[in-house]
Amino acid sequence: MKIKTIFWICISLIFLQGLPLFLSIISPEFKLTLVSDAFGSNPSEDAIIIFNTFALVVGLLKGEPTAPLPVIIMCLITLSLFYYGSKKGTI
Repeated sequence: MKIKTIFWICISLIFLQGLPLFLSIISPEFKLTLVSDAFGSNPSEDAIIIFNTFALVVGLLKGEPTAPLPVIIMCLITLSLFYYGSKKGTI
C-alpha cells in the first residue's frame, strides 16, 4: 500500500474523531447536547465552563476510557495503519 494512501485514510479518520469537538465549537445546540450527556439533562453554567475547558482532554478524567467505542476503534486503526506504513509502505 502506498504511503500517500495511508496518510489520506488516517487524515480522514482523525477528522472523524474530532468532528464532535468541531461541531460543538460551531453549534451551541450540539455543545449543549454533549454537555447534557455528560452532566445530566439540566447542566449548570459551571458544567458548560468545565466542558469548554476540558474539551480537548478526552478519556483521562476518571482514569478509565470515556471516549465512545467507535472513536477508540478509529484511533487503533489509525495507529495500525501508521505502523504498517512505517514497515511495509511503498512510496
